[in-house]
Amino acid sequence: MKKGVCFIMSAFLCLACMGAAGCSGNGGNNENNNGGNTEDYTPLPIYDLQEFVLDKYVSPVWQGTVSYAEAAFVMENEAGEVAPLHLLYPIKNIVSVRSADLKTKYTEGVDFEVGEDGTLKILSGGNIPYLRYSDYYHETYTDDGLKTQIPAAAPTGAYIVAETTKDSPGMSAWCLAVTYTHAQETAVAKPADKSATFSRFAQKLERGEEIKVAYFGDSITDGWGSTAFAYVDRAPYCPMYADLAMDQLEQKYGVTITRKNFSVSGNTSQQSYESPKMDEVCAENADLVVVAFGMNDGAGRPVKDFSTTMQQIINKITKSSPDTEIVVVLSMLPNEKVGFSQGSTLRIYHEDYPEEFAKLEEKWASQGKHVAVANVTEVHKHILQRKKFQDTTSSNTNHPNDYMHRVYAQTLLRTLVGDNVFFSISE
Repeated sequence: MKKGVCFIMSAFLCLACMGAAGCSGNGGNNENNNGGNTEDYTPLPIYDLQEFVLDKYVSPVWQGTVSYAEAAFVMENEAGEVAPLHLLYPIKNIVSVRSADLKTKYTEGVDFEVGEDGTLKILSGGNIPYLRYSDYYHETYTDDGLKTQIPAAAPTGAYIVAETTKDSPGMSAWCLAVTYTHAQETAVAKPADKSATFSRFAQKLERGEEIKVAYFGDSITDGWGSTAFAYVDRAPYCPMYADLAMDQLEQKYGVTITRKNFSVSGNTSQQSYESPKMDEVCAENADLVVVAFGMNDGAGRPVKDFSTTMQQIINKITKSSPDTEIVVVLSMLPNEKVGFSQGSTLRIYHEDYPEEFAKLEEKWASQGKHVAVANVTEVHKHILQRKKFQDTTSSNTNHPNDYMHRVYAQTLLRTLVGDNVFFSISE
């Protein structure tokens, strides 16, 4: 697919989505809590989530023995069957199975059961809604401006686009929030702790000083897919990932973190670099800037092109504000089965970016710059080895749902400050 077409259609998809749309609590998921190696999970109901609870929403998916409100998308396969759902870990004990908004609780033995292999089986005749395959996949693509369909990466066919918005539950209509216990194992490699790079940020946290943070990215960092986003505004009202992370830091350290979001939906890194938003970010003179591009770039910009632009962004910020520290957030992966045109795919260069940015980290360190990468791409790759892409998206294309915004936040927190930010159950 030609780059120009990709960029235009990427922006168009975000606009089409808008057209179609238009707390805190205790409990974490650390290695030293959530039951640890003990077998006593009584009483299990204490783990049940009936509303957004900050501490549990940022509990890392890569450790512990309780998974909170894990997203599980329910749909027919090509044979017209709803196959057992594989979660990130085999289920040991079910705490609750709820609708994505946490309002409806389903009944074991009536709506679902747990298989001997730890999968979740949706029972025929129960109350759990599912997406029919005939509504998910269409033999012929009908162009309606990407409001309900997007071309398949195959030469023919199309898949559903169902963005979660104020006017429609979108993909969340067929998504469950499953809370369960599991054996102590690791399905996802723990992101690297790069807190040494963010020493100034850490010192301000420890001293309880007010902190200024700026966000600079595309639609994901603008907030799309999170239920607290203004264009979504649905239960359980989970904030977008960067706010989730900052909220957790405020709660843990008792500080005030002011934030300004300069992200623009549909933009590539190049478009944002060339826009007035770039100067606004620099003028903010923030303590920390979250720079998060790659989703739109990855569909058309090879590694060196993306790398060059990102270096320009970093250089401009650090030249304007030498004391500003920067975390570069690499994006989740888009749906490889769809594209902006027939026979193309949204997922082209995304998986090539992390290796290049590992080299850039070394370069920035050698230049004395406080810049490091939060590698969400790698975490998402691990998740997709066990779960469906649809478990992680609000649109079936390139936007994360609440669950994936949570994974973003967990990765960002681990990168910035390490493990101490995650609460233990005793706290």
